[in-house]
Amino acid sequence: MSLYPKVTLKPGRESSLKRLHPWVFSGAIQEADEQSELGDLVSLHDANGLFLGIGYTCSQSIAVRLLSFKEEKLDREFWRTRIAEILQFRAALKIPADTTAYRLIHGEGDQIPGLIADRYGDMIVIQAHTYGALRIAEELAPILQELTGVSSIYCKSAETLPDEETPEGYEDRFLIGAREVGPVEVLEGGLRYGVDTVSGQKTGFFIDQRDNRALIRRLSPGKRVLNTFCYTGGFSVAALAGGAAEVVSIDSSRSALFQLEANLKLNEFSSRHETVTADVFKYFEEKIQEDSPFDIIVVDPPAFVKHRGALEQGLRGYRRINQAALQKVAPGGFLFTFSCSQLVTQTDFQKSLFQAAIGAGRNIRVVAQLRQAGCHPVNLFHPEGEYLKGLLLYVG
Repeated sequence: MSLYPKVTLKPGRESSLKRLHPWVFSGAIQEADEQSELGDLVSLHDANGLFLGIGYTCSQSIAVRLLSFKEEKLDREFWRTRIAEILQFRAALKIPADTTAYRLIHGEGDQIPGLIADRYGDMIVIQAHTYGALRIAEELAPILQELTGVSSIYCKSAETLPDEETPEGYEDRFLIGAREVGPVEVLEGGLRYGVDTVSGQKTGFFIDQRDNRALIRRLSPGKRVLNTFCYTGGFSVAALAGGAAEVVSIDSSRSALFQLEANLKLNEFSSRHETVTADVFKYFEEKIQEDSPFDIIVVDPPAFVKHRGALEQGLRGYRRINQAALQKVAPGGFLFTFSCSQLVTQTDFQKSLFQAAIGAGRNIRVVAQLRQAGCHPVNLFHPEGEYLKGLLLYVG
């Protein structure tokens, strides 16, 4: 007798689960118990009835996301044990005391598919990417407060839930506590940032770039730096903290640039900085023959590829923007370039950069492959979790 409604796979379709991959696609399912509804926990079995795991149902091509490969009850004690293990892992990372913003739960990387949670000082912001994860979030909130001691937990999922999995009338809300509307101040490497957790992009700040911001801080003394798609200026503040002679930050979002200006003031860096409100592609087109080159350029755009049908167009976008950037890097300078598109592989990204380098006529050395910070772990059995691809290039 199964603990949960039963889902049976087609013959031969269990191999990925035996390799501990946490996704079951709709085409692999032979039969599903009619009692199960969207977001419900189900028990997975192969065609011979052998138990495979427990997960929750979804409406899209990934039909079930696995939470456990053991036959066990996913009750409060189960979740408390899992959160305690996740916190133990974060403690093992030795995140320094001068950093108060980090990812607390990273979906499949922490064995809670579809759910992320970021800690900003005394506040946690949760985002669910499925209805099943949203239900889990509500169950986890009191456990998270108990084990972390935060005063408030905000669920910000209205823009991340698929339309067909969004409850009617759903709005973002505090699951625990509340606060006055306004930026939450956090530290990263001792630098101060205001984070708009309610209205900002994602959960408010791109925590995944923490290690890469530390790297630009180290390379910036005396340099002229251009930060494109700058959002609220994480790389800009880090470069100025490192001793950059000048930083120019560009974004098309006025609200993001307003927070950037606030972050500059928090760290008393306004004097060596220029803010530009512009489309980055147009900026490069207009400035390519003007102005002096930059010693360091950061290209960290939003995801250009959000579905497979957009892959080729997205890769052309990466090639175009990086070719323009390479033409503006001074000889002996650096390009920090990234793709956060999960569907773009490292090979795809490097191919687009190869084409950009050929087009720009520059000699390029790869200094380092750049990835998401360690608080965004990748499950070895789920390589798709390595979504942030980046390269540090030395431009001759």
